[in-house]
Amino acid sequence: MNSISKGQPTLSNIAFVDAQNLHLGTTKCRNCSEKRAIDFKDIKLSDCVCGSAWEVDLAKFRVYLKEKYHVAEAYYVLGYVQDKNDELYKDIQKAGFIIFV
Repeated sequence: MNSISKGQPTLSNIAFVDAQNLHLGTTKCRNCSEKRAIDFKDIKLSDCVCGSAWEVDLAKFRVYLKEKYHVAEAYYVLGYVQDKNDELYKDIQKAGFIIFV
């Protein structure tokens, strides 16, 4: 445990973020998928007209985890890594996440 200047202990937590669930849970909209007759797996963020789908700012999310939950290490769990997504992986790391495959 770490201690802060007032002598109160602080906890250091570890977070594991499931990339697939985060992506599908924020960038896909089931309501717009049904209303627009687009298969859920094919719907894009731009297809959502109701405002339910949104894009996560990973750098802000990392700060939120640190400040709200005292997360010292945050792992971004990917199930599969492809060379063509190297820039995406660099951006994830720049945001403060440790990539875990």
